[in-house]
Order: sequence, then C-alpha cells, then structure tokens
Amino acid sequence: MIKNIIIFIVFLATIFLIHNYYKRSSLNLKENTIVLKVKEKMLIFDYIFLKSKNLSFTNINILQNKLRNKEGNVIYFEIATAEPLYEFNQKTEEVVKILFEAKRLYPICSINGVRAIQVVLENDKIINLFVDDNDMKELKFFYGLSTNFFIQTIEKLQGLEVKVFEKNEIFPLTDPVSQWNITHHDIDGIIYSTDY
Repeated sequence: MIKNIIIFIVFLATIFLIHNYYKRSSLNLKENTIVLKVKEKMLIFDYIFLKSKNLSFTNINILQNKLRNKEGNVIYFEIATAEPLYEFNQKTEEVVKILFEAKRLYPICSINGVRAIQVVLENDKIINLFVDDNDMKELKFFYGLSTNFFIQTIEKLQGLEVKVFEKNEIFPLTDPVSQWNITHHDIDGIIYSTDY
C-alpha cells in the first residue's frame, strides 16, 4: 500500500514538473496587434484592421480577419472553432494541406503548439503560415507574411538560422487563401466527432 502511495506521489510530482517546464506557445489576435508567444519569447506584430468575416457550418465556426501589416501587405488571421462534440484532426499538417488545397507543405519548425509552415499552392505560389494547434477544438492561422519577414520571425523565436524551402516574393492577397467548405469538413476529415 505504501509503495503504491509513493508511486502515485512520484507520478504527480513528475506531471507537475513537466507541466511547469512545458510552456505552451500561443498565437493571439489582440486589438491592433498579433501576439506570437513561444516559451519566454514574445513577438508583437502591429496591424491595421480592414474587415472581418464570419463563416458558420453545422459543426465549425470560422472568423476570418483581413489585416494590413506595417510592411503594407494584406495578412489574414483566422480562428476556427469546432462545435461541442467535435474536434479537429490531430494531424495539423493534413488539415493545412486540405484547407489550403496545397500541392505540398514544407514544415519549418514546431515549438510547443505553434508551427511555421510554407504552403505551396496548386498554382505554385507560396504562403508563409503560422498555425496554433494547442487546442484541437480551435485552430488559429496567421498567413500572408513575406518570406524575409517570416524567416526573421522564426529566427527570433528559435535563436537559430532557418533554411526555408521556397523563396518567393509575396503576392497580394485580396481574399483568404483557406478554402472552408462542407466537402473539406464532412468528407475530407478535417474534423471528427468526439461522441463515440
């Protein structure tokens, strides 16, 4: 009995230490800023709000925010929230590939729930994307950054030099690049029911 209690206490202490050591990253939209936090580092991106659009499906709600960054480029910050009893597919890269109808993906890094990915679209244009997948009930997408700015941001977060796979000049985004539709939700498996 005492052995079981000691094992349980050691187990709880281990969980506590891991929880305190593992600091989740986050990507959040605040008033006039986007905050990207990774471990102890926090980067703030200023923007001008242009417009917002809500999309609703039976099992998912999306808020698409069209913004302009200080470089003058249109960027998008999207928040997708699954309804109760639903979650996003835990293979985030598959979700990104389906939603952006990508030809291929180049994952650059993943740090405690925030991923940096270069997305090659069917027309061979490149989208530089940050994804927050800490909570499988909610995904956040931040894209439209120039490759140079994208690389500089990742290097600030990691403290290491980054090699990107595709270098491109940014193309103007007039509309969101993500393709939210019923086929992707119900047939392609980006979300699934947690009601077994």
